[in-house]
Amino acid sequence: MKLGKFILPLLLISTLTLVSDAKITGAFWQLNSGNTNKPRSYWQTELDLMQQIGMDTLIVQYSATDTASFYDTFHKTLYQFKGPFAPGTYDIIIEKGPLIVYEIVASTPFTYELKGALPSSFFGDDGTKLDDGIDDTINSSVVWTDSEEEIIISVILENATDSILLVAGSLSPQAKLPRESQVTLDQKQAVFLREGDYSFLLEEASKRGMKVWLGLKLSGDWWSGNLDLNKDCEENLELAKTLLDLYGHYESFYGFYIPHELYPSGSSLPQNYLHFFRDLTVGLQELGKPVSIAPYFGGNMMPKSHGRYWEAFFKEVPLDVLMLQDGVGCHRLPLEQIPRYYNEVYAVCQDHGVEFWSDLEVFNQLPGDGFSADPADFSRVKEQVITQTPTVDKIVIFDWPHYMSPNRNAKAKALYDEYSAWIESEK
Repeated sequence: MKLGKFILPLLLISTLTLVSDAKITGAFWQLNSGNTNKPRSYWQTELDLMQQIGMDTLIVQYSATDTASFYDTFHKTLYQFKGPFAPGTYDIIIEKGPLIVYEIVASTPFTYELKGALPSSFFGDDGTKLDDGIDDTINSSVVWTDSEEEIIISVILENATDSILLVAGSLSPQAKLPRESQVTLDQKQAVFLREGDYSFLLEEASKRGMKVWLGLKLSGDWWSGNLDLNKDCEENLELAKTLLDLYGHYESFYGFYIPHELYPSGSSLPQNYLHFFRDLTVGLQELGKPVSIAPYFGGNMMPKSHGRYWEAFFKEVPLDVLMLQDGVGCHRLPLEQIPRYYNEVYAVCQDHGVEFWSDLEVFNQLPGDGFSADPADFSRVKEQVITQTPTVDKIVIFDWPHYMSPNRNAKAKALYDEYSAWIESEK
């Protein structure tokens, strides 16, 4: 009886400590046609909103699929010509289109003339579009839709300038922009200054001290079981090198995420899959970045069996971060059962020096064929956060743009606003 008098206060103190520590500190970001090719302002707004509620980490789920790539869909590209340039006329020659030219930028007043291939008459040009100071709308641009002829833009400078910039863009994500060697001024080729989703994201994340994990390629054959694992490993290592070449100079580019999701269903993975994850993980780490994965799980295995599964996995694969999908949004397990599984996996991760994160689902999957979901109610998300905090190193969500960005829809805004109010009240 006397012991009970002490246990209740201790439990209350413990609970209060957990609630005050409980928070989401990162988010997955699933790119698709609906949220790519965005201006810098979009990324500034979204990252500000994330940071305001304590998020410091962003995981791009994948950079490419079998049919699309997202890392090189540049919103804009600046072709830079370094001077100095004296007053006079300079011809910018572009080998061929298609191409959108938004603006020409120089530190001195200038005029321009279009020569060579004729631009699209649909958009037209009144002789001022390329120096009107508007570089974010096609209606104030000059467009060449399908040209095999040289595009020539004569720039007439009134005074000297240190450089001339051509602000350009492609007509669609599939249309490739002219290479640097195909854009010249007085026979000197341009220098690319790329602007697009990845450069905007990484640059704005760097300004805010945030970390970004870039996902690799996810082939549809992974889900069918027909994936050529050796070929896919080689392709993903090449993609990782490309991402480093394009974006390795950004401080925020922190690590690689392997988007191939596992579902534990036995004592261990088959050897060919273990070798795939081992070879890909080691190859990525040799490029100087940590590596993460985000598997999912269900009640098909008991908690201790899950522990043994990851024990066998980590003996083969020197992973850096395991982000386990909690499955609550997909209704794979009741919320109250999650800690039993997380406790087992967390202990194994600690033994092998692997960080253990919860990939917390902030959506509610709807019944029916295919996948559709709505943002979850805050009350459920709050319970997920509080329940999982004691058994993980970090909590990230799936995903930000579809289910928690207040700019998405009313339900996502409600989740964001209520979560924001909760963590403020716990400070």
